[in-house]
Amino acid sequence: MPHEELAKKVRDLDKEMASLPQFTQDLLNLIHRPGWTTQHELDLVTVQVDAIRQQVNSVSDHYARLIAVADKIGR
Repeated sequence: MPHEELAKKVRDLDKEMASLPQFTQDLLNLIHRPGWTTQHELDLVTVQVDAIRQQVNSVSDHYARLIAVADKIGR
């Protein structure tokens, strides 16, 4: 059934998003190590964190818009 395929994809997406807090904790553990890091390396990691934040904000926006549109279907 097509709905079940979509439901599986949504559940898989939920599992993937649930792993993000662990990535966050892993990175926080790394950046607080003694001697971590040079200014250039710090700049590089900061740029990547900023890019990931933009992507997460974009995903949140897309998800909110998806829910709003999906809620209108069948009404």
